[in-house]
Amino acid sequence: RDLMRETLLTIAEMQDEDGLWAEAQVAYEKALPLCQNVEAASYVRYRLSWAYFRKGDIARAQQEISQALFD
Repeated sequence: RDLMRETLLTIAEMQDEDGLWAEAQVAYEKALPLCQNVEAASYVRYRLSWAYFRKGDIARAQQEISQALFD
């Protein structure tokens, strides 16, 4: 479970750096249910919020960053 989450995060971060925000979003969304603690989930939600923001989906970006900060 941890290995799969870390693999998906690495892929998502590489895609994010390459400007492939839709693909990064998908990888972050797949990694999120694999998070077993609040810190990991908050980090994934933080990165996911940036993917939404970069795609222009401000409402979803705000929702994710709120969950990252306050869950």
